[in-house]
Amino acid sequence: MVKNGNTTQWGKTCPESSVIAADIASFCLCRALSQCGNLKIDTHRDHKIMQHLLEKNGFKYCGIINTDDGTERMAYQKEG
Repeated sequence: MVKNGNTTQWGKTCPESSVIAADIASFCLCRALSQCGNLKIDTHRDHKIMQHLLEKNGFKYCGIINTDDGTERMAYQKEG
């Protein structure tokens, strides 16, 4: 299927790939939480899309952690 911007060659609107990816990520987070009941995730300070996805899915910001190599990450957690 050939896309031209947001429309296929047949004139039908296609969802943006980022919307599909966000839906898949939300499904995966929900599934993982249902299996273990407590998820902790960290992300880079400049990874705004991931931060938004986590907050949208009910994760709470917990603070800054430092990895073994000394870089900082923003920590999030959600309990089921």
